[in-house]
Amino acid sequence: MPTKRTGVISRVLWLPGVLLVSALLTGCALPSPGPAQLTPAAVVTSSPANDIGAVLDEHQEELMRLPGVVGVGIGQDEATGKPIILVLMAEPAPDLEKGLPQKLDGYSVKPLVVGKIKAQ
Repeated sequence: MPTKRTGVISRVLWLPGVLLVSALLTGCALPSPGPAQLTPAAVVTSSPANDIGAVLDEHQEELMRLPGVVGVGIGQDEATGKPIILVLMAEPAPDLEKGLPQKLDGYSVKPLVVGKIKAQ
């Protein structure tokens, strides 16, 4: 029987593999200039004006620079059924979670601990 965590992860896995691999490779290739922080300009109003894919593309680079982030993706809020932006973390990081914006361009942002991701 699937657990809540499995349900969320399976929703993330429906993303095209190319998007996830691209996000991981982009994050791996970027040098970290120090502690990265999202600027207040990244947090916008509560109603989405853009497609969630475009919003994720726009903010992917800055999210991947955050320490402890191993990927980003699109998921679905279990309570509302609305699309959300997932920030995938290798391990629980309360400081990172506190620093994440609650919304990006109107879409909710949720952290999700998935463990370390390795290319195979």
